Amino acid sequence: MRREYSECGMKGDISVSFHLEQKVQDCSDLDQKHYRSGVYKIYPAGGAGFKVYCEDGWGRWMVFQRRQDGKVDFYRGLEECVNGFGDLKTEFWLSNDKLYKLTSKGHYELRVNLEDFTADKAYAKYSTFYIDDKSTKYRLTVNGYSGTAGNTDIF
Repeated sequence: MRREYSECGMKGDISVSFHLEQKVQDCSDLDQKHYRSGVYKIYPAGGAGFKVYCEDGWGRWMVFQRRQDGKVDFYRGLEECVNGFGDLKTEFWLSNDKLYKLTSKGHYELRVNLEDFTADKAYAKYSTFYIDDKSTKYRLTVNGYSGTAGNTDIF
């Protein structure tokens, strides 16, 4: 997350700006005062950073998949799912590998927001969520359902 600071008031037309880079591990670490939904760079467990979309609609959540209008084809091979595809500002799949790196270092919840063609909305929330590594073919684990969508055990 970037914070910009300016120092003004000197004689003449001089303005000095500098940036301080705050390395956050996930969306929940973002500064609540300056936080807005958008693309941010995170550094899970101090590792290499990567960009994610953070949503402030229900608290600070990281979005790892967004499907809106079908312009992006989600029927992809394993390699593309491992690496991710699409545009973080529109439709995308973040990446199996990035989800593993993120969820292997802490406790995370999963919230799935659903909306049908008639604008009816529902959600499913799981209190435990993580993705295993490549050796398990990125096995998904979810437990602790709550919500309005019904626990369909689709995972």
